[in-house]
Amino acid sequence: MGPVETRYAMNGDVRIAYQVVGEAVGQGKTDLVLVPGLVSHLDLIWEEPEHGRFCRELAGFARLIMFDKRGTGLSDRDRGIAGIEDRMADTIAVMDAAGSRRAVMFGFSEGGKMALMFAATHPERVRGLALYGAFARSPTQAWPASQVEARFALMERSWGMALLPPTVAPSKASDHAFRRRWARVEQRSASAATAGALLRMDHEVDVAEMLPKVRVPTLVMHRVGDQRIGVEHGRYLAAHMPGAKYVELPGVDHLPYIGDSEQVIAEVRDFLARLPDEG
Repeated sequence: MGPVETRYAMNGDVRIAYQVVGEAVGQGKTDLVLVPGLVSHLDLIWEEPEHGRFCRELAGFARLIMFDKRGTGLSDRDRGIAGIEDRMADTIAVMDAAGSRRAVMFGFSEGGKMALMFAATHPERVRGLALYGAFARSPTQAWPASQVEARFALMERSWGMALLPPTVAPSKASDHAFRRRWARVEQRSASAATAGALLRMDHEVDVAEMLPKVRVPTLVMHRVGDQRIGVEHGRYLAAHMPGAKYVELPGVDHLPYIGDSEQVIAEVRDFLARLPDEG
C-alpha cells in the first residue's frame, strides 16, 4: 500500500479528518470504522511501526475507515471537543463521505463508548460492533471524590511528557524510542487543556444503561492483565450486552497494536467473516 491520503468530511461547518485504507472488493470486504481512544493523530499512526502495521493488516480483510475526533489530530481544533451526540453525527458525516452505508464499528478504549452508543441508536448504519479495552464507566469513577480534580490537574500538567507508557504499554515502558514517539503523539494530537477536558468529560459519561439496547452482533475483547483499563470492565460489557461474544486475551498492554496484536487482528477477522450477509 502507498501513502494514505487524508480527506475531510463536513458536519455543518466542522471538518473531520479521515483516511480510508484498502478498497472494497466485491461483497466479501466489510467497511470497518475505527473509533479511536482519548486522542489520535492520523498522520502519526504511520510513524509508529507497530501501529501502522496493525492498521494495514486490518485493511487486508476490510476497508478501514479512520478519523480524528473534532478537537484532536487533524480535525478542526478550534471548535472545542464534542459530546457523544456530536461525535456520532461526525461519524455519520465520515461514513457518508467515504461512501459507507453500513459498517462494523471497532471502538478502542474511550472510543468504545461512542461506538456502542452508535450501534444502539443507529443500527441501520451498523453491521456489527467490536470493542477492545473498552468500558461503560470510566475507571476514574472509583477515585475518591476529594482527589478527582487534583488527579486530573496532574495528568493535564504532565501531558506530552510520555508518562503514560507504563500503563498503556507496559511492555514498551523501557523502550525510549517508543516513549519519544508517544510523547509526540500526545503533543500533536491535542493540547493539554483539550486532553484535560476530554478526561473530565469521560469521567462523567456513563453508558451502562445503553448496553442492553445494542442488538447488532458484538465482539468484546480485553486483555486479562490490562494495566490501564482493568479486565473487569470488559467482563461487565459482555455480561450486559445480549449475545455478545467475549474473548479474554493474554497480555498486559492496553494499546491493541502493542504486544500480541495478531490475536486482536485474528479475532476481528473471524468476527467479520461470521457476520450475516447483507440483505
